[in-house]
Amino acid sequence: MFDEEILVFQKRDGGKLKITDNVLEQFRLFRQIEWGEHESGGVLLGRYIINSKDTIIDLISTPQLNDVSSPVKFIRNKEEHQNIVDEAWKESGGTCNFLGEWHSHPEEIPSPSTIDIRNWKSIIKNAVFESDSLFFLIIGRSQIGAFEVTQSDQNIIQLQW
Repeated sequence: MFDEEILVFQKRDGGKLKITDNVLEQFRLFRQIEWGEHESGGVLLGRYIINSKDTIIDLISTPQLNDVSSPVKFIRNKEEHQNIVDEAWKESGGTCNFLGEWHSHPEEIPSPSTIDIRNWKSIIKNAVFESDSLFFLIIGRSQIGAFEVTQSDQNIIQLQW
């Protein structure tokens, strides 16, 4: 999975969620391979493709100075990551959007914790974004778990690649 040039997941609306090679390369760096390594995380940024249901993640924020992390926890500093979102939006002329969040887990095949699910539902309820859904990626040791949460029903769907 991490050796791909581009990773493609099937969205619930029939479109594709594409993760570009530069983002995959960054995810490789933040995998928790060794016991005791801290979780990492950030936000997902990218584009909605016009006249398509496809979404492309081509930029992420990486851990910032005031984030809190441990081997089993990552708490994003909202202000620092929001500054990155705002700057990307401005530099792109309004085409680079907030698409969701990512974080790592010390698991081969990652799955969301009850804390993850609670946080995702809070984000989908309170965040400002351009679509009906957000994406949440969990970076495992050997795979990436991709999840889509819709604003309308707050259902969490695991995406397949």
